[in-house]
Amino acid sequence: MSEAQPRRGLMAAAIVFLLLMAGLYWTATRPSDGGSFQPPPVPAPAVAQKAPAAPRRAPAKTSPATPGQPTREEIKAAIRERLAESTPAEEPDDPLPALVLSVTVSDDVGEPLRRVPVTIKRADRDRSQRFFTDGDGKLEQRLDAGLLVVFAERADGMLTSRSELVEVDGREGGAWSVELIISSEPKAGLGVNIAPADEGVRILAVHADTPAEVAGLQTGDIVTAVEGESTLGMPLVDFVERMTGPEGTKVLFDVLRPDGSEERLQVERQLLEGTHPRRGQQE
Repeated sequence: MSEAQPRRGLMAAAIVFLLLMAGLYWTATRPSDGGSFQPPPVPAPAVAQKAPAAPRRAPAKTSPATPGQPTREEIKAAIRERLAESTPAEEPDDPLPALVLSVTVSDDVGEPLRRVPVTIKRADRDRSQRFFTDGDGKLEQRLDAGLLVVFAERADGMLTSRSELVEVDGREGGAWSVELIISSEPKAGLGVNIAPADEGVRILAVHADTPAEVAGLQTGDIVTAVEGESTLGMPLVDFVERMTGPEGTKVLFDVLRPDGSEERLQVERQLLEGTHPRRGQQE
């Protein structure tokens, strides 16, 4: 036997095996109902679902207009329109007064008088205004224009020393400077309360341990003259100026007693610390 015969036998066996396998496959895949072969269905690809849209925020609601009531926007528009149409209001008059008064108060040796009252009296008014100097003895005040009288005072015990009265013609306003001077010598008095009387100046009260008591003045006496000048019709302010003065100086009185007798008395002036007025003006 040649070598070609075994080879042909192996090839024939392989062909038979392939035919056999093909027959088995055909038998296994043939439909049972005798129909033609249908390949198994291929599933359809899944379709991507669109994501649901985010919920839209409702627009801010404006207050619904009720019948006859404007909305907020209409009100704002009306206000803007009114402001645009309105003319600028006239500026109010300057509330500040038209006169500036600067006052300096010192004694006769140039020492500033601090925290002393300054009285400003207007010619057209009965009431006066009182202000106080600062730590430098100065005062600046804005006032209504007008004719003014200005003076300063200093307390000397129970009495008061006063500067001269200065008149300021500020009827046209402007800036004014006034210098007031009070004597550096404290004012001394007698220790009495006084009041005007038909015959002169009446003594209403005499205080204990005062020059008036020592000299013999009594309650009810009427001073008819001071330093030889009649007190009949004399304003009290003028009488006080004559009755008071530097400590240790003397003043001469003509006195009418309640019993009708007359007497002349000389009284030495003294500082009146600690005396207490009862009624009337004390000097």
